[in-house]
Amino acid sequence: MLETMSWRYVLFYIRLKSAYLSQDLKNAMSIVPESSKNSYVKAANELVDNMSEVSLLAPFI
Repeated sequence: MLETMSWRYVLFYIRLKSAYLSQDLKNAMSIVPESSKNSYVKAANELVDNMSEVSLLAPFI
């Protein structure tokens, strides 16, 4: 279990990585073939949603 003060660093790390992830996903999507793009977009959206959910719920865990 993480201590209360550790959550601040966990949340900072998640937000930092999600900012980089956003740019990385944009770059990656530019090379995905059109036929596969919908499945990649769905997976990317799920990943971003999960990261957002963790950052919102983390202080309550």
